[in-house]
Amino acid sequence: MTGDWQTTPDNLEISTRRVDVWLTSTELAEEQVLEYKKLLSGAELARAEKMAVAVKYKEFVVTRGLLKQMLSRVTGLDVSALHFIHGEHGKPCLAGTVAGKNVAFNVSHSHGMALVAITLGNRLGIDLEKIRQEVEWQALARRFFSAAEFRALSRQPDDCRIKSFFTCWTRKEAFVKAVGNGIAYGLKEFDVSIDPGGSTGLLNIRGDIEEAADWVIKNIPMNENYAAALAVDSPGCDARLWKAPRY
Repeated sequence: MTGDWQTTPDNLEISTRRVDVWLTSTELAEEQVLEYKKLLSGAELARAEKMAVAVKYKEFVVTRGLLKQMLSRVTGLDVSALHFIHGEHGKPCLAGTVAGKNVAFNVSHSHGMALVAITLGNRLGIDLEKIRQEVEWQALARRFFSAAEFRALSRQPDDCRIKSFFTCWTRKEAFVKAVGNGIAYGLKEFDVSIDPGGSTGLLNIRGDIEEAADWVIKNIPMNENYAAALAVDSPGCDARLWKAPRY
């Protein structure tokens, strides 16, 4: 975790002007995992129990438990009253509204860390990836990145290329998750900046300058072993960064 992450206040209010993001380790002590497990529904528990790999089980329980804990806190609803519905492409959202607006959320986890993002009345997506040196970046970038992104990545110095690859990957994933279509949107139909040092990842949507102007892609600060990005269809939206509460 980094110093940019603050302690979550008790009176946090959801807003159309902000995205609230929580960071947690998924490698928690068993008693903490059990507390999150108490927040899951019967269907969620059944889904978790089907996960044969212990790490995946813990990732799901912690991430879903934190999501429900924070949704309850910012909406004022009891955890038992939180019900999820799914869009055309399977993206979940909270049933019902707050102040007449939809509550949107997204989660991502990778190799022991997880992010949970919540906002009101906006579309959002978040993505987190462990930076892994062994990844075959060239084959993956040629397959999934736009021509402009691939050229920019190829021009990077050798010692910067892997970090730039994961910067680009998380920005693209965050955007397609926000749109709600997943990779069906067409990963080569838009460009993002691959510069890890930029606070935002510039977006160019092929043939639709006006739509691109409606979005912002922000870096989420992580330690040097991870890359993360947030996409939201409200350029003036601020991101507030919180450490997950501990039981």
